Amino acid sequence: MQRIAVCISGHVSNERMALRWNAISESYRKAYYELPNHDYFMCLSYSDKNGQDLAEKMLRVFQPKAHVVMKDSPAALPLLPPKKSEGNIQNTLKMFEKTHVTNELKKNYALRNKKQYKYSFRCRPDMVFLKRASIPIFVRLGIWHLAIPIFPWGHVPKFAGAQTDWYAIGQDKAMDIYSDVKNHLNDLVSEGVLFHAETLLGNHIKRQQLRVLKIRTPCFFEPEFMELNGYKPPPDGGRAMYQHKSMLIYSSLWGFVVLIIRGNLFPLCLFCQKGRLLLCTGVDSLG
Repeated sequence: MQRIAVCISGHVSNERMALRWNAISESYRKAYYELPNHDYFMCLSYSDKNGQDLAEKMLRVFQPKAHVVMKDSPAALPLLPPKKSEGNIQNTLKMFEKTHVTNELKKNYALRNKKQYKYSFRCRPDMVFLKRASIPIFVRLGIWHLAIPIFPWGHVPKFAGAQTDWYAIGQDKAMDIYSDVKNHLNDLVSEGVLFHAETLLGNHIKRQQLRVLKIRTPCFFEPEFMELNGYKPPPDGGRAMYQHKSMLIYSSLWGFVVLIIRGNLFPLCLFCQKGRLLLCTGVDSLG
């Protein structure tokens, strides 16, 4: 039976999350309750006693196989100082550190218990899911290594190469690479990549030659922050997920072209998913 790892990492902000804790915990339960054989792994940080209490409440609810809960503290800067940056450098470093730690918890647990995970999810702890979690068929077939949401509500990424950094699904070995930005920061800085979380992640994925399927945004986080910055949700309150149809069609067609070029035309699979006829062919994975 294929096992699935759900890696949750981030900062627990009591003021923001306490008000929405019931919605967060319930949405996680509904998102993953039908996902078979999944295990949670968590790395959480907090700033005060209230944040620590909320982090401990999350541990009781999720019962992760392995976890780290730490007091928030300054992160070590990369050896090479960033030539140009956008946003809070410390927050960017801490995010990549916690993502890396959570993935290491998963790897060490799997090694100690002689388990093997087929797929992994990367999630923030403050997200509210709008739908059940699922693994896209293109990822299952190995046509794409990762699935990452488009930017929400029609927001166009500010910097070239950026990828959303709050949620991802992928083959487990691909997610090991995805989670290792921390150890590649100096290389990215030396190449002149803007020190900006989503831009660093996108360029890291590109350097590692991981193929990314763009998917609908399955969740929201920090809605108040998003709205203050002009990213308005749909008029139904965000229940309908935004979708760039052209991007999704492009991803599907490009995957087919790649496989044709590689000469990997068989086996040929035709299937229907949610009323759309999708053409998939071949299998390609990282392991």
